[in-house]
Amino acid sequence: MIYKTSAHVSHHVPAGGQADPDVTALKDWNRLLMAVIAKLRSSVGEPCDENFTARTKAARQIQGVVLGCAMDLDLLHAALSAESARRRRFEAGIAEANTALMTW
Repeated sequence: MIYKTSAHVSHHVPAGGQADPDVTALKDWNRLLMAVIAKLRSSVGEPCDENFTARTKAARQIQGVVLGCAMDLDLLHAALSAESARRRRFEAGIAEANTALMTW
């Protein structure tokens, strides 16, 4: 499934070899999530204060829903980052254990 946003997603290949597909995919997810969050927030503006009466009740409700979605995406982004870090630590532990077994 392909999603279109205004985010620029590039696949940087290091000079000495090929890019790690997992790292590239994580960077793409980060860029995509940040672009969607920014687009949601910019489309409705900041939460309006009580003195701002020019907005209708419906507009405030829509704004609340959109900003709530942006907050939920922030949580998903944080969870993705935490899970990726956990996976990298796990993979490093496996590599260390494998090296220890090979030298044992």
